[in-house]
Amino acid sequence: MTTQSLQINNVEFATRGERLQGTLRLADLPRLGELLASKNPASEQAVKDLAGRQDVVSEVAFQLGGEKDAMDQYILHLSIQANLPTFCQRCLKGMKIPMNLNFSYLIAKVDDAALLDVDELALGDDVDVQPPDQAMSVLALIEDELIMALPIAPAHDFSCTDVQKMQSGDKHNPFAVLKDLLKS
Repeated sequence: MTTQSLQINNVEFATRGERLQGTLRLADLPRLGELLASKNPASEQAVKDLAGRQDVVSEVAFQLGGEKDAMDQYILHLSIQANLPTFCQRCLKGMKIPMNLNFSYLIAKVDDAALLDVDELALGDDVDVQPPDQAMSVLALIEDELIMALPIAPAHDFSCTDVQKMQSGDKHNPFAVLKDLLKS
């Protein structure tokens, strides 16, 4: 899939009820790649190495659908699935962040007056506004949403074993010998 095919006229796309789906490589998302690399204290090369591992899928799958609803509003629905390679900020070991994201966008002209009316459209809080665009970049939209969903300090959901050992006091205490001297 070429990046040129990822530019759409969003009003026409929604009017025709079109669907677009595909996969992107992390190399197609350079701003996201920079953020993933910045989470690694060692180097950017380590993120590339992690992305090449068999157990970490380094592709981003997406589905974009358009519709014109009963109120003649143009709506886009975006779904993104990815496993982003990064590093745990507690133990500094490689990990993946699973992403399963869903977004809805109302295509409308955005100005100060229109922002006040968006709440009255009964679309809910989970709908964002996108301006009409004859060459909207789906690639940029996907990358923006992934960047915003990326945790600031990624960490394992479980306790990292190396960090847990250091915090639990399992290490040898050099002053333990003095404790025995006090008893005598």
